[in-house]
Amino acid sequence: MAGEVFNIKPLQLYAVTQQLRQGKPTCANGDARTDLGHILDFTCRLKYLKITGTGGPVGNSNIQEHLLPFDLSIFKSLHQIQINHCGAKLINGLTSSKHTLATLSVQFSATSMMEVLVPEAYEFDQWEPEGASSNPVTAVIPTWRTLTTLDMSHNSIAQIDNSVVRVHSKYFRIVSERAQKISLLLIVI
Repeated sequence: MAGEVFNIKPLQLYAVTQQLRQGKPTCANGDARTDLGHILDFTCRLKYLKITGTGGPVGNSNIQEHLLPFDLSIFKSLHQIQINHCGAKLINGLTSSKHTLATLSVQFSATSMMEVLVPEAYEFDQWEPEGASSNPVTAVIPTWRTLTTLDMSHNSIAQIDNSVVRVHSKYFRIVSERAQKISLLLIVI
């Protein structure tokens, strides 16, 4: 299994997130069907993850996967993640992988770079990346120290905001830019 990409749907992540929010033990009654312990053990070790949602309803239901919130903080060792057709504003916990993630790909999911790179900045009027300034600010936000490749192509991003430069001070290259939408692949040099 080492080196293999694990595929999961937003609906599955939503279900796990909701179960964990209940605050109950992962296996309250000894029933293996309700035990989340083995799932949490697996997610803590996983290195490569692909989350693929759908643009419309799931099957014949009224569930819209791209509108489901979920938490990625259960993934402690991610090196690479690919997110497709998920609402970037609804994804929690992605920033908990800042110290391990080397490749981040978000497609058909975002309207701004900030909602992916520094979602915690929305909570503060003034913020700076970790180690950038000695001036007093409202918040100091950790940087993506291990991120080498950021692919945000095929999104509805109208402009490159300053979160890219502020959060990742190394050089990067913009591969392509078309019309009103920006197709973006950043590679740290």
